[in-house]
Amino acid sequence: MSVSESTLSPDHDVRTIGLVSGAHGISHFYQLVLPPLFPILHFEEGYSFTELGLLIAIFYLVSGVVQPLAGFLVDRIGPRSVLYFGIALASLACSAYALADNLNAFVVLVIVAGVGNGVFHPADYTVLSHNVSERRVGKGFSFHAFGGYIGYAIAPVVMVTLASLFGWRGALLAAGFVGFAFLVLLISTGHRLVQVGTDTAGATPRAMKDHAALLLSPVVIGCFLFFCFAAMAQIGLQTFAPSALLKLFETEITVSNIGVTVFLVAVTIGILSGGVLADRTQRHHLVTVLCLIPPAAMTLLPAWFDLSPLSLWIVFAIIGFFFGLLIPSRDMLVRAAAPRHSSGKVFGVVYSGLDVGSALTPIAFGWFLDHAFAHWVFLGAAICFVAGIGAIALSRLNITIASNA
Repeated sequence: MSVSESTLSPDHDVRTIGLVSGAHGISHFYQLVLPPLFPILHFEEGYSFTELGLLIAIFYLVSGVVQPLAGFLVDRIGPRSVLYFGIALASLACSAYALADNLNAFVVLVIVAGVGNGVFHPADYTVLSHNVSERRVGKGFSFHAFGGYIGYAIAPVVMVTLASLFGWRGALLAAGFVGFAFLVLLISTGHRLVQVGTDTAGATPRAMKDHAALLLSPVVIGCFLFFCFAAMAQIGLQTFAPSALLKLFETEITVSNIGVTVFLVAVTIGILSGGVLADRTQRHHLVTVLCLIPPAAMTLLPAWFDLSPLSLWIVFAIIGFFFGLLIPSRDMLVRAAAPRHSSGKVFGVVYSGLDVGSALTPIAFGWFLDHAFAHWVFLGAAICFVAGIGAIALSRLNITIASNA
């Protein structure tokens, strides 16, 4: 069972949020251990960029499939053991990358890594949703997201530095050790991650019918689509914007990459601000929609105007800040849609949209660049932001019913 609200002290909340946010940071770090090493794997080991890109697509597809399944498991046995398993598997896969000597070996290992990655969202959000006090859960979601972005931010620097010191194989072994070390810390303090009650309905035909009705409801489908569109917009901008700007206006790569850094920093600032906002309002759908409007509008500017470096950085900062600002409220929307004993299922299905969007983006946005439609990198991102508003509208069709389920 989850802890009663009266027993959730600030100290308990801080420890729980810190541990779960750390786990989220580890998961995001492992998502980016390979891409910084792509130039080495290409020029020194002979892998093509198409092959390396395929590895990332496989990783996200597997993770997307596993998330809903992990959600069911979380509801059956609780999130703690599932979280331990995910960290162990992701750490093992990262370490084993160092032993891979052909593409097939890498494919097998990214499948293993994808399985490990797929458990984090349903496990993390179930712990936070049921084991952090109501008045601090919004901040808990914001720090959880912040931890993930910290993992993203440090991965390239850490992996390149380790590779320069120990080679790419040594870098991956060292990165795998980090995960195992965190797992030891998590297990030693794991009693603080109180187990949420299991799904008492079991797997009866009636229960399965109820589960299907919940997971196919407009609120869950709408949230899933929102995550898919949001991931496409974000990954499209941070991955392909520099190449698009180079093609459109011959913008220096250094300038555009600083813009991407500004975007990511602004996202983290927005996330922390959004946590405070999420705890002070119940109108999370309205916050999410309003925060999508500035990114949708500002993303259009680089598609048509040759902006100065400062103007470009300001545009990226505005996009990033408002995108980050909506993230805690977005998470609160999903929480509102998740009945207590089915929270893992809902979190698993909804957050798999991130992986689906992340897997589709390289295909769609890469096609834009390959076929001289560079401006569509920005137009496509803007369309995704607008489509996110439509997805939130869809999720509102029966959010009251789902919240009371």
